[in-house]
Amino acid sequence: MSWTVCAMGMPGPVRANLAGQFDSAKRNAAGLTAERNTIEAVEKAVNCELDLLVGCLDPGTAVRVTSAGSAELVSGNGGGPQLMLSIECLPKFLSHGRTEESDEA
Repeated sequence: MSWTVCAMGMPGPVRANLAGQFDSAKRNAAGLTAERNTIEAVEKAVNCELDLLVGCLDPGTAVRVTSAGSAELVSGNGGGPQLMLSIECLPKFLSHGRTEESDEA
């Protein structure tokens, strides 16, 4: 089983959007206890980080959260379970296609 979640924007809306994605991933992992536990741990870590960022980011800073995992054992090439998590801050995020400076021109 593999899963992926991804959202980009302001931290509050990103957290809300990811909640539905994490819920879907957990439903799809029904019967796979280790995979569900991994998804829940990643969701908790992401939410803690987003809570921290809300209090310290400049108002115009967006975030991009991407996470993916796989519990499948890949036979023949020595592959095993994988997990990736990335949380990036995106200063001067262009939410309307232009920066404030371009309004002055």
